[in-house]
Amino acid sequence: MKRTRRWVISVVAGAAAVVVLALGISSQLSTCAYRETSPAYSPDGKFYSQMQFTLCEDHPKSRARLVVGSPGKQEKAVILDLGPDIGELHLSWYESPGLHVRVPASAITRRYGPYPDLPPVVIANP
Repeated sequence: MKRTRRWVISVVAGAAAVVVLALGISSQLSTCAYRETSPAYSPDGKFYSQMQFTLCEDHPKSRARLVVGSPGKQEKAVILDLGPDIGELHLSWYESPGLHVRVPASAITRRYGPYPDLPPVVIANP
């Protein structure tokens, strides 16, 4: 009976070691880093846009977001979710006020808004 217990304990300990090793390897493969750009302010200074990036070693897991906010307020509204292959992205604030975004349609995974308390966002594809 003691031999059986020892063998079961060894198997359980060995399986746990394999699970820990597998989790360690998979977490290293999917290591991601978060980055934000500096805010780009509208001409009147009432709003800003900012890019948020999650960059992963496993490239298909990488993502980006375009957010818009108001200085002095914590919350930011998400305008676009973008996939790992953005291509060229151009952001321009206009006096109208409004944010003009030029990005390939294939890069956009989801659009949000419009938001009543934020300026309009015009999205164009190159």
